[in-house]
Amino acid sequence: MWDKDYDYYYTIQIGNNTNDTLIIVFNDTVLNNSVFNYTIFPRDTAVTDDGRNINEGEDIRRRVLSDGKHDLYEVVTVFRNDSLLIKWKKPSFESDSIHHFFNYNSWKSWLEDDFMGIVMFTIEESDFK
Repeated sequence: MWDKDYDYYYTIQIGNNTNDTLIIVFNDTVLNNSVFNYTIFPRDTAVTDDGRNINEGEDIRRRVLSDGKHDLYEVVTVFRNDSLLIKWKKPSFESDSIHHFFNYNSWKSWLEDDFMGIVMFTIEESDFK
């Protein structure tokens, strides 16, 4: 997990701020063609299988979506039961007015202690309208 060559280690979390159980699917990754599925219960959070080592001064929100050379995700989809609710596609961008998985400003990050942090995207009911 935490590598001493880096200043911090951040877990990547996805929050579900809705009243529904959601399935979030990360697919079409550039670095590998794996598909990752996470079930997130209402008002709960899922911790993804990967985290990020980061140094002082780096923007963790940008490191979630890119390793510096490659975009790590192409498409992120959210389902309720078998119904597609939303499909977010890259490219990544910055905006204060658009809540979107690939919007760096839609991610929140904080340190839990001197070394460990959390970077989180929260799915909102308004994302489906």
